[in-house]
Amino acid sequence: MTSAVKLLEKAPVMMRVGGVGSGCAVVDVVVQGSPVRLKEITFRNCYTASVTIKARIREIPANVPLSTVVIPYKTLVKDYILMAKPHCEQGSQIFVRIQSDEFLCEARDVMALRFILRQPSHCWVNFGLCDINCVMDEQTEVEQNEVHDKSVRSSHHVTCVCSMCIIE
Repeated sequence: MTSAVKLLEKAPVMMRVGGVGSGCAVVDVVVQGSPVRLKEITFRNCYTASVTIKARIREIPANVPLSTVVIPYKTLVKDYILMAKPHCEQGSQIFVRIQSDEFLCEARDVMALRFILRQPSHCWVNFGLCDINCVMDEQTEVEQNEVHDKSVRSSHHVTCVCSMCIIE
């Protein structure tokens, strides 16, 4: 059984050095509701040369308030190439699917994602990702009690609702 889960996606922040664009942008996406186990990330490229994806993973006991702890990001995917030649259009609008077996660490109890986008070419002033979608395992009560019965898991699809993806 699958159902849609809302993401809170913040507007891309373009990094600048001395008032000049650096070719780097950051997009933060917050999973609304309980932390979830991430199975897959999909998106459509919009002229981004490479992406690094980091996840904020809850690794503290559930009874500890989040306001008292700083939770760092862990790297799920590092320097994933989207455009082999950043100055050319090849790969600039491809659909990308990154599955959990490609992650550098386990994506359990994910609370937020951070996409670090890079575009070194001056040819593409605007770049980003669109149609961000995540497939996540729902953590059931049984899993929270450390019983790993695979038959009780279900999936959620997380759909992006940012202004870049919604066409007016």
